[in-house]
Amino acid sequence: MSERDVEIGERVAAAREARGITQAAIAGLLDVGPTVVSKIESGTRRLDGFELALLAEPLGTTSRALLGLSSRSAAL
Repeated sequence: MSERDVEIGERVAAAREARGITQAAIAGLLDVGPTVVSKIESGTRRLDGFELALLAEPLGTTSRALLGLSSRSAAL
């Protein structure tokens, strides 16, 4: 996977740990096994857009933040 996938995985892991959520709980939310969450967090498995959206709120963040994008401050 790419460096970007690794960075996204690191942000997911950091947000999960900051909220005190287990990998098993994230796995249940995504309807995958805990091994898949470990792969996401290590950057060896990519999140799809739907999974990213599912994770953002429980992790107390936004999809944009998990992707490493700045928040929009003005309408385009």
